[in-house]
Amino acid sequence: MNATEACIALNMLPTVGPVRLRKLLEVFKEPQQILAAKRTELRKVEGIGSEVADQISNWES
Repeated sequence: MNATEACIALNMLPTVGPVRLRKLLEVFKEPQQILAAKRTELRKVEGIGSEVADQISNWES
């Protein structure tokens, strides 16, 4: 998956908007890394709670 495809996947998640995506990219640098991150890593990002982390972790479901 390339960066564009990963951004599209993240933007399709109902709880990930532009502000959260920007915060996630500040930490993980690449959208593919966000999708590959574990829930515990995602929860360390400001503004990312358990619901958002769960949706990102289960994005393929």
